[in-house]
Amino acid sequence: MWFYRSSIGLLKIIEGSDDKYYFQFGEDPTLWTDGCEDPEAVAEMIRDHTTGCPDWDRSEASGSADLWRWQMGQFM
Repeated sequence: MWFYRSSIGLLKIIEGSDDKYYFQFGEDPTLWTDGCEDPEAVAEMIRDHTTGCPDWDRSEASGSADLWRWQMGQFM
């Protein structure tokens, strides 16, 4: 899992049981993006506000498409 603290909440890129990557916003367990083979593709959707998550996509907040700017690991 990668996570990134934006000005409006926690952004997460998680690996699903199908070995694809998805976007989750805050504590909502919804998998907002279609499954992607590459987590960087999800990060690009987050940066471009094209995730399908209305709270994120309609916001003015920013998220990085560069995974090296995200924290990797389990969020506690």
